[in-house]
Amino acid sequence: MRKDDGRLPDLYEDRLAERAGATQSLESVASTFRQAGIQTTVHTPAGEAGSCIAELAVTQDVDIIAMATHGRSGISEAVLGSR
Repeated sequence: MRKDDGRLPDLYEDRLAERAGATQSLESVASTFRQAGIQTTVHTPAGEAGSCIAELAVTQDVDIIAMATHGRSGISEAVLGSR
């Protein structure tokens, strides 16, 4: 898929935008927890999921880790995964 000016999409820019959107969405959910008095932080690490989760669990001394997906379903999830 090409941009309007004929260039291929800049994957780095796309990833940054995707990460910013994820952070914004997670911060919105986290604010609900904060309002209820639950200490909440948001992290959007890049890398292999399992090692990132394990590292955060150890370095942040957390009680629970909640994760979000891209929300894909059906064929999109089967082909692209939920990441």
